[in-house]
Amino acid sequence: MITAIAAVVIIGVVLWLMSGSGVPPAPQQQTAAAEPAAQQAVVSTEATPEQFSQAPASTPYSVPSTPRATPQPTTEAEPSPVPRQTAANSSGSSTLEWARIPGGSFQMGCTSGDSECASAEKPQHQVSVSGFWMNKTEVTVGAFQRFATANGRSMPSDQAGSNHPVVNVDWNDAEAFCSWAGGRLPSEAEWEYAARGGREGSKYPWGNSISHEEANYGEDQCCAGLASGRDQWVNTSPVGSFSANGFGLYDMAGNVWEWVGDAWHEGYSGAPSDGSPWTSGGDQSRRVLRGGSWFNDPRLLRVSGRSRVDTGYRFDNFGFRCARDASP
Repeated sequence: MITAIAAVVIIGVVLWLMSGSGVPPAPQQQTAAAEPAAQQAVVSTEATPEQFSQAPASTPYSVPSTPRATPQPTTEAEPSPVPRQTAANSSGSSTLEWARIPGGSFQMGCTSGDSECASAEKPQHQVSVSGFWMNKTEVTVGAFQRFATANGRSMPSDQAGSNHPVVNVDWNDAEAFCSWAGGRLPSEAEWEYAARGGREGSKYPWGNSISHEEANYGEDQCCAGLASGRDQWVNTSPVGSFSANGFGLYDMAGNVWEWVGDAWHEGYSGAPSDGSPWTSGGDQSRRVLRGGSWFNDPRLLRVSGRSRVDTGYRFDNFGFRCARDASP
């Protein structure tokens, strides 16, 4: 009996070896594509441009992964109230549309009485800003195309019409364009001062309430694009489709998030009071974005709202505009 059993076992082993299996394969490791840490565009508990989850107002916003935006049709019937941005000459001197921002002082950070502020927007503090110039609109696809052509660069993917804001640009792309155009990225203080447009004590550039009549943003509950009222676009809208603020600037709330020059800091303790970019200390691998986008809920369009992302990240709701000190 034992001899018979042994023979069966031996025959089984021989047949298994002849099958070519060798040794049983080890189970494959599941390498689920982990979300890059940078896609948590703020501190793991702060606000970032991609997709923000609804977090308590007392803490910064957390960020889940963001879906890619669907490219929009490149044909728009609607005219933009703002002239299309024209080309820069071969030396990089810009002929973009610029607005003069007068110097002044303001209270930067969480607007008094705003219950939606995150800790990263505090403490509120006074900043004095020297006069400067800023693009009237976000940099368009058409303007960036001319820059890319002049410098032998590839265009970022998923662009809409030529008069929509360019998207899928990282911080280095934005900085390179502004330098070529004879300018620079604005500091975070300059950006907020300009966004407020001379108004003190308002959550948004136009007041304390918001609707799709004033800006291009997403659903009231995070996160998806929404066309409603004057906001006819699920994704980006042509620049200048809504009214300008007190300084003649368009889309300082919504449409696309805008890169600024500052490194990320968790709050404003120790921040410069002269309007200069805060580039020392903090998280040097990440830069600040401002303004909210077509994908975000109204909370993120507030003038004090802020976000951060790694400098090399690109998303379908990231754009920028430039600033400069000298007259263009």
